[in-house]
Amino acid sequence: MVKYEFGVMSRKWELESDDEFTAKLTMSIFLGKNIPIAIYSPKSSGFMPKDIFEKDNNKTNPEDIKKCFGTIKEMKV
Repeated sequence: MVKYEFGVMSRKWELESDDEFTAKLTMSIFLGKNIPIAIYSPKSSGFMPKDIFEKDNNKTNPEDIKKCFGTIKEMKV
């Protein structure tokens, strides 16, 4: 599992996922709004949740998302 650090404005969280798509999908569901999400680690990037939902996510297992959700922790900024 890879650890991802992500944030919105002055808040930051981390989660663990086996793949980047599941990580981004979980981040999008967790935040629940179409606002830019910054990923700080494992590499810096950013994305809009609507872009993730528009991709073909038929390969995503709901159990993987549930497992990923269970690893979310808020970080001190």
